[in-house]
Amino acid sequence: YDELYTYYYFISRGPVYAAIHWPLPNNHVGYSVLSGFLNLFGNPVIGLRGISYLAALVNLVLLYRIGRKCFSCGWSVCCVLIYSCMNLVNQLAVQGRGYTLAVSCFLMAICMLQEIGWKEGAEVKKDFIYYGIFSLSLTLGLYILPSSVYWVIPVCITGGIFLLSLKKIRPLAYLIISSLIAAFHTLLLYAVIWLAIGSNLLS
Repeated sequence: YDELYTYYYFISRGPVYAAIHWPLPNNHVGYSVLSGFLNLFGNPVIGLRGISYLAALVNLVLLYRIGRKCFSCGWSVCCVLIYSCMNLVNQLAVQGRGYTLAVSCFLMAICMLQEIGWKEGAEVKKDFIYYGIFSLSLTLGLYILPSSVYWVIPVCITGGIFLLSLKKIRPLAYLIISSLIAAFHTLLLYAVIWLAIGSNLLS
């Protein structure tokens, strides 16, 4: 029901329509917008579930990459295998909803935190791309599911504590700025929805 509702009332009507309508708390706006672009190719199955399939594949790569920072190649592969054998992971990977994509954003944010934490000295100045991707991951995660706040805040706090424990003050400052930028962009994205709903009510 949720899949069909999402497709017929949002994805099938295009990315712009999906971006300005949010009648239910679990509407998965960000997912509907991205799927709306994919749906322009004319295949409703790919339009509905294509993003989830792609996100599920990306998750395996990200999980392996995260594992390689802490474990050997073999243990990293084991982490990926265990993750990919979980029933809920497989169930959501083929569902036309935003849960798997939100996991991608979470894993990407963790991956970027690792990259930021491992950089030393002058390298920090050259790698603003990591802060940009980190900020984008937080924004997209919240745009897909407002309940992503339950992982966004702990990730930001943990990253801050990690960098503070290593006495990396400049990266910590950049991380805080990236998080604030993500919050601002998320507010802008939802402001579009609120303004659209408000104008509809007024009219």
